[in-house]
Amino acid sequence: MIALPLLAAAMTLPDLDDLRTHITRCDRPAVSRIFSDEPQRRADFLIGAAQEQDAIARARVQIVERRRKLSASGATNTDNADAINAAAQELDDRQQALNDRRAVDALYRDTLDFLRQHYLASCAQGTKNALNP
Repeated sequence: MIALPLLAAAMTLPDLDDLRTHITRCDRPAVSRIFSDEPQRRADFLIGAAQEQDAIARARVQIVERRRKLSASGATNTDNADAINAAAQELDDRQQALNDRRAVDALYRDTLDFLRQHYLASCAQGTKNALNP
C-alpha cells in the first residue's frame, strides 16, 4: 500500500471544464500549461499504479501461503480462515480501486487527446472553434 499516496496525487486531474473554456477562447498560455503538465502527471500515475499492482501481487502470494499453511494437516498455526478471507477481501478492494483509477485515467487521456486535437485544428488557424454551442 506504499504507492497509494503517490497514486492519489497523480489522480488529481486538471479540470476538463476549465480546459474546455480555455480552448474555446484559444487561450494558448493556459492550454499550453495544462498540456505541458500532463507528461509528469502521467508518469506519476504510471509509477504509482505499477507500485500498487506489485504490492497487491506480493500480498496475494502471502495469502496463498497462509491458506496453504492453514490447510496443511497437523500444522500449528495461529492464522484462521476468517483473517485470511478478510485480508483477501481487502486485496480485492484495492485491486478494484486500482482498476477504477486506471479506467478514469484512460477516459481522461481520451478526453484530453480529443481536446488537444480540437485546439490544434481550431486555434492554430486563428479561428474560433465549435466547442461553443
